[in-house]
Amino acid sequence: LRLVRTIRTLRLFKVARILKMNRLVQRYQFRISVRFAALELVRMVLSIVVAAHWMACVWGLVANLNAEGAPQTWHDIIGGSEHFAGRPQRQYLLALYWAVTTLTAVGYGDITPQNMTEYVVCVVCMVLGGALWGWF
Repeated sequence: LRLVRTIRTLRLFKVARILKMNRLVQRYQFRISVRFAALELVRMVLSIVVAAHWMACVWGLVANLNAEGAPQTWHDIIGGSEHFAGRPQRQYLLALYWAVTTLTAVGYGDITPQNMTEYVVCVVCMVLGGALWGWF
């Protein structure tokens, strides 16, 4: 079971090809006559959407991996595994909600880390989110 999860996690790195987006944008920037401001706005929005998606995936993954050994996760506080059983879209939606509130520095506090692993992931996401806003 652990091997299957590791393989699934490694398959996620294939999606990292999206990071080549910058090269594609630069390649076609001269071919398309689009204003620089509009292009930067599109790039910023796409970067935020991709960052929120990845943060949501990591946040959900940490809850699922820690569910076996950790005393309590954010997953358990929201409603436990019976709340999400057979409905992964619920877990993703709540994780995406957490990611967006963390990225925008709103952080309502209704979904919070419950163990040390989640705190580490939360701090890393906050730092990366701050770096993302600083980049733009």
